[in-house]
Amino acid sequence: MFALLKKFLYGFLAPLLVAGIVWLIHDEPFFQRLEKLTLDWRFNNFRSSPADNHDPGLFLAAIDQASIDKYGGWPWPRNTHGDLLYLLETQNPRVIAFDILFTDRRDEKRDRYLASSVREDQANKYFAESLKKSGRVVLAAQAQTGVEQTRRRGRIDDGQTRPLGTVAGEVMDIPGVNRTDDVLLPMALLRYEAHFGFTDTAPTQGGDPVRRTVPMAVRVGRQAYPSFITQILLRQWNIDPADVTLTLGRSIHFPTPEGGHSIPVNGRGEFLINYRPGLRVDQLPFSDLAQALYDHTQLGKPLPTGFPVLQGRSIIVGATVAGLMTQADTPLSTSIPPVLTHLQALINIRQGDFLRQAPLTWTLAGFLLASWATLLGLRRDRFLFTIGVPLITVAAFSIASIAAFNRANLIIDYFWPVGGFIALHIGALILNWMEQLYSKQQLRSVFASYIAPSVLNQLLQSPDAIRLGGIRKPVTILFSDIRGFTTISESIPEDALVSQLNEYFEQMVSAVNQHQGTLHKFIGDAIMAVWGDIVSQSPVEDAQRAVRAALDMGAKGDELNKRWLLEGKPLFHTGVGLNFGEVVVGNIGATQRREFTVIGDAVNTASRLEGLTKHYRARVLVGESLAGLLEDAFLLRTVGSMVVKGKTKAIRVFAVLGEMGSEEAAKWSPSWLIRYEDAFRAFIERDFAGAEKRFRACLEQVPGDYLCDFYAEASARYAAQPPAEDWTGAVEMKEK
Repeated sequence: MFALLKKFLYGFLAPLLVAGIVWLIHDEPFFQRLEKLTLDWRFNNFRSSPADNHDPGLFLAAIDQASIDKYGGWPWPRNTHGDLLYLLETQNPRVIAFDILFTDRRDEKRDRYLASSVREDQANKYFAESLKKSGRVVLAAQAQTGVEQTRRRGRIDDGQTRPLGTVAGEVMDIPGVNRTDDVLLPMALLRYEAHFGFTDTAPTQGGDPVRRTVPMAVRVGRQAYPSFITQILLRQWNIDPADVTLTLGRSIHFPTPEGGHSIPVNGRGEFLINYRPGLRVDQLPFSDLAQALYDHTQLGKPLPTGFPVLQGRSIIVGATVAGLMTQADTPLSTSIPPVLTHLQALINIRQGDFLRQAPLTWTLAGFLLASWATLLGLRRDRFLFTIGVPLITVAAFSIASIAAFNRANLIIDYFWPVGGFIALHIGALILNWMEQLYSKQQLRSVFASYIAPSVLNQLLQSPDAIRLGGIRKPVTILFSDIRGFTTISESIPEDALVSQLNEYFEQMVSAVNQHQGTLHKFIGDAIMAVWGDIVSQSPVEDAQRAVRAALDMGAKGDELNKRWLLEGKPLFHTGVGLNFGEVVVGNIGATQRREFTVIGDAVNTASRLEGLTKHYRARVLVGESLAGLLEDAFLLRTVGSMVVKGKTKAIRVFAVLGEMGSEEAAKWSPSWLIRYEDAFRAFIERDFAGAEKRFRACLEQVPGDYLCDFYAEASARYAAQPPAEDWTGAVEMKEK
């Protein structure tokens, strides 16, 4: 119950905690930088271009390398631009915008403006006259952030340009400058003949180098002035800036008789550029455009074939060659001239192709619902639900966010919802793992006394090794028993008996655990252990470990008896029977109580073999199925062929004399064992006289050997009175 409560508290409270953290740090630069990386991933890998990324109302007069080569080094004399203006007037464009700064020359070291030469004065006047004559020109300006000066304050000398009429929101949130002198404006001669707009790019946040937005307004002091893009739109739609309403965080509205244009902006008054692959703009190099118009207007030549119609279009004059302007990165490419960014923004605005950011509250609500559903509604004990469902949820959200981005131009935060969701489920897995670890520790504390530590570790790692319904497995079963225990129990007090018995069991269980067996039960003074029931290296390995455990049990019993003899306590003499076979392993029993055990014919045979040890005065007996798995690792001696109680089929039984190379095995003469086996073979083959002779010879070498004496007497009886024709040599045991 407490575990369920912990899971519920985690599943309910952890998503709320993550949502609260996101709410607090969502606008932090580093956090936003990570989020923007996921936006770039969507731009680069999934961006479609359903709308034609081209606007016939725009035209670019590109200052390219060929134009630089023709007109000489940059900057050009301003009469060059004046010439283009005069030539363009014949084409009647709607707007002509120069994405170029035409400021006074300045000596930055002396902080003063330099006097112009006569030629420069004439060029400036000529350019100003062309501006006046055109009446449709937009020039570039910049707000210089970070410039430390202490000169004039108050209203800037803005010439024809006026600030926007209405700003709804905190005007100081608009990027810009606090000082009116921290601006770069077209020289006075020019700004009184044309309008200007600020080409500033919003400062990057958190080290983000990508140009993602363009300002729709730039703040100078407490006034919001039109940006370069905004000024082009004002001239194009013939709107007074005093009629424009900028609502921070919502839109900038341009009123027109048809109802107006509303362009979405963020809380800083910036337009989010909807970059699309394949930006196409009708364009000509500056030099080619000027030359074609000059030949046509001055020399009477026809315009070249395919020359674009410029009437009613907005013409942007800007540099496309590297080095003239500060290049910028976009989500789709690197080092893009600013003029192309302005053109992309203008295409978005003119086509109504707007990106919108999904409100944070919406995303948080969806995050909470998905997190609660998957954390509270999933079963934590199944891999499919624990891992599969969260992964499917993340995949579904990824597909939905990409579809919303491509089809609805909607940006849904991706980094923190996916990262937070995965973190929550990793936390749930860790919590579940800790609970399982705690359960395993409890299980370990209960069963450590019954199962070898190495076996217990494997069981905890692979709990499916035990099936409640049972499974058939080949195993080795061991039964051990104390000889004459009833007589011993009647000769000493009960508390002394229990104490001695516990000491005995401690050593016997230690032997089982040391050789990685499973202690199944105590049956009075008897012990039952199994190898291969929970984990198994191989049947051969299981069998050999079991026999080593049996020998070790005998050695430990001998050590106990030596001490008990000195203490005047009764001695325990044990017999061990082992057998190999396929049994059913599992939890077996009634509904009220189940027991992990093994059942099958091989188990009964192992128990009978343990009973045979007292009749043949052997310490360890093994059945023939187990003897075949011992290979040459142990020294064996044939005990006989016998039918144990409850069986009809005879089995061959062997006594384990010791492990090869051990001191116990070394006590036995190989030649004597060969003679013994030869005598036993003669006995089975009904050569009773020869068998008796050989057994007697073995007794002369090893006097008092019980088996030799037993079979010598049996051979003498059968020699005198031969057994029936169907005799096989098997001895039928009438009792356990």
